[in-house]
Order: sequence, then C-alpha cells, then structure tokens
Amino acid sequence: MKKKLKQANLLALLFLLFFSLCGGVQTLYRSGISEDGLKTYRGVLEKADAYKGFGNYGRNYAILLSFEETETVYGIYSGTE
Repeated sequence: MKKKLKQANLLALLFLLFFSLCGGVQTLYRSGISEDGLKTYRGVLEKADAYKGFGNYGRNYAILLSFEETETVYGIYSGTE
C-alpha cells in the first residue's frame, strides 16, 4: 500500500514540475516581446465590452474596444476563466 502511495506522490510531483516549467517558459517567451511588436492606437473610446465565448478548452474571455474614428473593433484576449 505504501509503495502505491509513494508512486502516486511521485507522479503528482512530476506533473506539478512539468506544468510549472511550461508556465515558466511561456512567461519568459511573452516577456521577450519588444515594444516594436505591439500596436498602439490613440483615439476616443466609444465602447468597451466583455465577450464570453466557449472554445475547445472551456470558456474564453476577451475585451472588445470600439473607437469613434474607425469601424474596426479591437480585441484583447484575456484567457480562460
């Protein structure tokens, strides 16, 4: 019984380390994006909405921005839950 418990604990620890490593790599990658890779827009904000949809990995959320000077709607993806 103790052997199975040790194996389960070891497996849980390995999963935790793996997903922590993946999250760390993603954070480092995103922090490496320079300001040149970002778009800036100046204008009068007409409307801001929160969009909630359902995708392959659960609920997805986005912030939708509409400006007076343009017909384009800009969106900022804010992840899941």
